Amino acid sequence: MHRKHDRTSGAKYGVKDFGKTAAGSAWPVACTPGGYGLFDDAALQRLCFVRAAFEAGIGLDALAQLCRALDAADSEEAAAQLAVLRQLVERRRQALANLEAQLTELAHGASALPV
Repeated sequence: MHRKHDRTSGAKYGVKDFGKTAAGSAWPVACTPGGYGLFDDAALQRLCFVRAAFEAGIGLDALAQLCRALDAADSEEAAAQLAVLRQLVERRRQALANLEAQLTELAHGASALPV
């Protein structure tokens, strides 16, 4: 991603390829001859959110449902999808906390081993 201003479209950011991660979550307002999609601030914010959520383990289906609700300006569905994502985030936090506890136990056990 790089900062670029396109006078004709008003786009401020160029993105070469987010691949399947961002598929359908945001649409470029224009494209450069080199294949970069040009995005405005709102689309870039959505792309960054989708990428962060995907990297945190949120599935593309859940993200696509939220994006569809946002695009349709369906506030009830968007709120429902946000609640689903918050539940997924909380489950992920709990799983990571359990993993951290197990890592601590393993570390204590490993320090007791003879060298």
